[in-house]
Amino acid sequence: MDTNNSFFKRIGKAMTDPRYIKPLLIIICILAVLLSALIVMAGLQVRREKQAELAQTMAAESMEEQELPPVMLTAYSTRADLNIAVLDVDGTAIEGQRFSVWVRYPDGESYRFDTEEDGTCYLYGLPGGEYSLEVQSSGAYASAGPVICTVVGTDDDPAAEQGLPVLDENGDPRYRYQALLGPHGYLLSKRSHEESRVLPVDSDGDGTPDYGVELAQLPAGVNEDGEAYEAAAYRRTVRLYEDDNRPVADYAIEAVPLTDPAGPLRGWQVLDGVTYYYENGYPATGLRRIDGKLYYFDPQGARAKALGIDASYYNEHIDWKTVKAAGIDFAIVRIGGRGWTSGAPYGDLRTHEYLMEAQEAGVKTGVYFYTSAINTREAMEEAQAALRTLDGIQLELPIFIDMEFSGENPWGRADRLTTAERTEIIRTFCETVRHAGYSAGIYSGQYFYQRTLYYPALSGYTIWMANYTYYGQLPDFPERYDIWQFTERGTVPGVPGRVDLNVMF
Repeated sequence: MDTNNSFFKRIGKAMTDPRYIKPLLIIICILAVLLSALIVMAGLQVRREKQAELAQTMAAESMEEQELPPVMLTAYSTRADLNIAVLDVDGTAIEGQRFSVWVRYPDGESYRFDTEEDGTCYLYGLPGGEYSLEVQSSGAYASAGPVICTVVGTDDDPAAEQGLPVLDENGDPRYRYQALLGPHGYLLSKRSHEESRVLPVDSDGDGTPDYGVELAQLPAGVNEDGEAYEAAAYRRTVRLYEDDNRPVADYAIEAVPLTDPAGPLRGWQVLDGVTYYYENGYPATGLRRIDGKLYYFDPQGARAKALGIDASYYNEHIDWKTVKAAGIDFAIVRIGGRGWTSGAPYGDLRTHEYLMEAQEAGVKTGVYFYTSAINTREAMEEAQAALRTLDGIQLELPIFIDMEFSGENPWGRADRLTTAERTEIIRTFCETVRHAGYSAGIYSGQYFYQRTLYYPALSGYTIWMANYTYYGQLPDFPERYDIWQFTERGTVPGVPGRVDLNVMF
């Protein structure tokens, strides 16, 4: 007997019985409602889980943003331009890192500009007005800003309407040029502002393009002898300026007439006892090479009293006669140091070579000792080591104690000294060399001077300070300093590779 078939027959018969149809419909409706409720509850649970996951992600990103190292955004304008720098919080450059800077123009439009790998960006040819700048987080550093900077444009600069025009030897006005380039470095078209095929060439290195070079195509054809020749690419020189010094009408080159309120000053000038060098009626600023020699001028154009380098074994062989001929007046040579971990003293294998050859070439000399002393006894040992190495060699400049954080800060043996301990170490070193008949000085960075040293106790010594500012600006340091180390990336004929440069005013 097939019991399964009998069971299903009875079920089928019951479902056709009018007595059971209504209860069955009710049961089916209840089951449908329950199934729908279960589906909705499952969807809500999935949604809650996704919202919780999103909240955790946003919180993690917010925490990551908070933990990113902060940066400092600076900007200033001279005329129709913006000098932008993204710096570490202590005011030093962040090497090897590009940043994206959003700049909101006076008309409300915003544009993004990428900095160079040292964090700097220069915009020029700007209309006058108020600009707002912000740094976008790079993923490695936090965002910064906004910073507000006011730009004086060429059209609303009252100084542009003053003074006499600067003329060339033909009696035509001279101009200051600003060439607008596209993303590939080619000149923009003046009419369409699209990138042309003309590459500007600055042959004399003064920052102004002297002419253009265009890649042209010579089509295939037949020469006069009936010989066929193929198409070929060639470069042709393109003129950028008319005979009267105005830019040609084809390319986006802005020209501002040069004026000279003080008259047509040229070359070296001594005004009120201060030496300047005038080019096109304006004083030179920053590091300049004039007639084959290097000079340094402050932002107002005043010439520095002396230009110098500091050197150690890592600068390799130096041709000191070439260095002197290049305009270098003094050199400060490493005489030794103490390891920042081991505390072991060491010398510099080139100290005597540098001192003797520099002095023979007429370069004034001083020396420095890199200290890792942790007490006054070690400071005296370091000063005595410097004196023994000199062995009576005369110096025109001081013996400096070089005090700074180690390359493993804060794990160097002297990194966690107190201000009082550092002050006593410096005074012990300096007084020891003074007692031996030499003058004494201190080398450190501006941050170190302001945050870790007590300046009033040290102001009686020669102050040598490092601060790598931007665009030739002088250090914003409220106290006196005698020597300023303004770059570690200088180039001087006679010195292989890069070298530190210093000035005295």
